[in-house]
Amino acid sequence: MNIIEDERNDVIQNNNRAQAQFENLLGTYSKETTEIIVKDPLYGELDMSILIANGFLLVNKIVFGEGKLTDIVNIPTKLPKIKVFHCTNNLLQQIEDLPNSLEDVNVDGNEFAEFDISTLDNLKKLSINHNRLTALENFPETLEELHASFNQLTQLNFGDAQQLKIINVSNNNILRIENLPESVIEFDMDNNPDIQFINSSLPIQPKDEYRRGKKRMDVYESLDKYFKMENKYKHKHVSKNKKPNCVNCNRNVGSKFFKKDQHYMAICGDETSPCDLQIDIYMGEYTTMDEMMSVFKESAEGLKVNIIKQKLDTLFNYTSEEASIENFKQALEQYNDDSVIYKGLLDEYNLHMNNSVTQQLIDKFDKDMYLLTQKIKVLIDEYKQTNNKQLLTDATNIQLKELNPLILKRRELAHPVMEMVHYTTEKKQIEREDIHGNDYDELFQYPITLDKLMSSSGEPPKVIKFETGSTTK
Repeated sequence: MNIIEDERNDVIQNNNRAQAQFENLLGTYSKETTEIIVKDPLYGELDMSILIANGFLLVNKIVFGEGKLTDIVNIPTKLPKIKVFHCTNNLLQQIEDLPNSLEDVNVDGNEFAEFDISTLDNLKKLSINHNRLTALENFPETLEELHASFNQLTQLNFGDAQQLKIINVSNNNILRIENLPESVIEFDMDNNPDIQFINSSLPIQPKDEYRRGKKRMDVYESLDKYFKMENKYKHKHVSKNKKPNCVNCNRNVGSKFFKKDQHYMAICGDETSPCDLQIDIYMGEYTTMDEMMSVFKESAEGLKVNIIKQKLDTLFNYTSEEASIENFKQALEQYNDDSVIYKGLLDEYNLHMNNSVTQQLIDKFDKDMYLLTQKIKVLIDEYKQTNNKQLLTDATNIQLKELNPLILKRRELAHPVMEMVHYTTEKKQIEREDIHGNDYDELFQYPITLDKLMSSSGEPPKVIKFETGSTTK
């Protein structure tokens, strides 16, 4: 039993009117139209051969908004100019024979378990977030952007797709990536297991200084190794009169782990004859988006006051008109620049903190989870009356295969950062005076990761040194 299949079947059997809806809509378009945008929801199956049959030969863009389309067939391959196809937040499970002229395909929020792009020889951008993909392969050479977050992908091989610039495969189960090209400048792989990279180049830092900087992958990997080393070192049993062994050469000389001026560093503890342990990871300079907004807002407000003062000085002849005009131009230009930067930062901040799309997805997950929970309840109630064990099997399958993955995705979307804080008796007395008894743990959930509210304010992070190996020099 599957809630999506049930919903699809219900639409097909009881509300299958997409064809009639689309025909009525085409009646409002000229045969010369190049874009067909469908904002109202369509329900059921749609045969798009009607476009050719009705003489719509110049269409280059087709967009379907949120609805309950279950199938789309016969997208005309005889439309040589068609470049864009979007169909988001519907009930599609497959689309066959997409025109190979397509350059931009967006099928976010559907039910695709697989999606064939092997024949799309001109594809530049593919967005297929929030589906059920377990595999995605045969990437065309022309592909420049891939957005495939919130799926069930386990591995990717980019093969000949060596023009890729932007990749988002966050919130999957990816364990292996092959042939990641050098051309990549943005790569989001958050909320995946530890990924093994085979024959792959690492993405560089984006150059746009007002965009959130993404650290290089080798910085993350090196930091992970650094803290594992440090943790292993600190947890060794150390007697009062004996140093622990160096983490690299294993001699009884210790190791030194320290942080200095945004550098995480480690060296051998032997000052006279150290081994090759030399780690220096520079974390870059960052400032919070709040601070950046405050700086540019205050600057813009100050410039606004100065502009008003200059106007008054000119009005009362405290300064010459020529000097006033020149000062006014400079101040106005600076004010406009600061205002644009402030607005950009504010828009990005609101996008992260008050994202309506994210909230809509959370609401959709809540609805689907409720329906699945009700279905499980019905099955259990029936089992209690009939003692039919197959009903329990069905309920368990829904719980494990449908509800649990949905709960996980919903949690990752709503609270990407979660941490457990352990309260001791002493800590409770300070922070939680109303709670008494044994030590306890408390879960804290946060709606956004810290790095999304940080902006690079200087040189980006990099690994300066990460040398281990030889035991002594």
